[in-house]
Formats: sequence, structure tokens, C-alpha cells
Amino acid sequence: MNIFWVFDEYFETGNAEETRRKADIVMDALHNPHKPRPSGEWAGGQITREFWLNFSRAATPSAQKRFIQSFQIYTDSVVEQSADRDAKHIRDIDSFLALRQRTIGVAPSYIIGQMYMDLPDYAVEHPAIHNLARYGAELIFFENDLYSYDIEQSRGESDHNLVTVIMKQLGLTEQEAFDWIGRLHEETVEKFLLEYQKVPKFEDERVTKGTADYVSVIGTWVRANDQWHFETRRYFGKDGLRVQNERTISLSPKVF
Repeated sequence: MNIFWVFDEYFETGNAEETRRKADIVMDALHNPHKPRPSGEWAGGQITREFWLNFSRAATPSAQKRFIQSFQIYTDSVVEQSADRDAKHIRDIDSFLALRQRTIGVAPSYIIGQMYMDLPDYAVEHPAIHNLARYGAELIFFENDLYSYDIEQSRGESDHNLVTVIMKQLGLTEQEAFDWIGRLHEETVEKFLLEYQKVPKFEDERVTKGTADYVSVIGTWVRANDQWHFETRRYFGKDGLRVQNERTISLSPKVF
């Protein structure tokens, strides 16, 4: 998570060309961790290299493979986000939801929970497991967009936020958009719980046990992420636990 936040800070502000360059440095370091990074290169390359040398010593081959695949998807998606930002383009709801699934960065984060598991592809790609991972990511970015909206709108950085997308497309107020997302969140929770009942048992008991553990990782990610938003000072300053309890905020004045 430390490495993720380093990249998130850089990727949130650069233009598409700069974001592409840094994304390529990150992926090159993941693919070539034993190659020294070039002198004068952006520090993210060396940070990634050191992270991957540590991760690969502990993680199973299948977890390593999936992390690299999912991190490629994540870095490519933030380049798309940067291009939207350059063009001041606000997407429609459907295309935004598809992109936000990737820019939230949950898929590679799930793999941290797989690092000691050697799960076969047929287990991870089972429809029930695939859907749980998808619904989990949706719940996480629904929450993140709600909780981060105030600070983003105050800085003029809220175009890549579901609240803004909904207000623009549906002509809603901020409160109405919050309520709309709240209803969508409740519907997605129900989908998640129904899908959880479909988690299969496999002939290999070790695969069944590993799959159950991985599903637990997904659910724990959703719950822990929600709590983290209130305990960190990133979004609500010292007011987080009050916001969690009372469920209200006053929007900050714009500073841009």
C-alpha cells in the first residue's frame, strides 16, 4: 500500500504523456527487477524494483503473475484518466464505471492477499469469484468517491469522481447524487452477498480452502477500506470518526 500511494500521488496530477512515461518505468521495473535503474530516472522505478524484489521472494509464482497482469491494467487505466483530465472530459456513467473499476487499483491490491496462495486460474476465474472481485471493487470505489468528493471538489479535481459524473448526466444536486450512489451501494452489497452463496467447492480440497481464504480477503478489503477512510486524516482531517458516526459533512470552500 505504501508503493500504491506513492504512485497515486504522481498519477493524479501528471498529463497523459508524463503518466505514460512513469507507468512504463513502473512496469519495466516489475518485469526486470534485477536490472539497475538508469541514473537520473524518476525515483518510482527504483521504488518499484525494491518492492518487487521483496514481494517476489515471498509470493507464489501465480500471485506474482497476477500482480504484474493486474498492475499493467491499473497503470494503463490511469493513463486514460490522465488523458481525460487533459481534455477536461467527464465521462458518462457507464464508461466511467468501467474505467473506475481499474483506476481504483483494487485488483492488484487483492493479490497481496493471494501472495502465499498458489491458486489455479480455473478457481480465480470462476464466475462467482470473478463477480465477487468485481462487486468488491465497485463497493470500494463507490465509498472512495463519496468520501473523497469534498476535498476533490474544493481543489477542482473532482471530474474523475462518480458524484460529478452523476450530477452532470442526471442533472442532480450533490445531495441527490450522494443518495443515488447510496442506493447503488446497497444494491451492490446485495449482489455481493448473493454471489457469496455461489462460491464453489473443488475436487482439490486445497483449492477449495485457498479460494475460501481469497474470498475472505475480498470481503475484508471492502470493510477495512471503509473504516480506513474515517481513521486516516486524508479526507476528513481530525473529523473522521465524527463523520463516520453522524454521516454528515459540510462542503469545503473551493481553493482553486
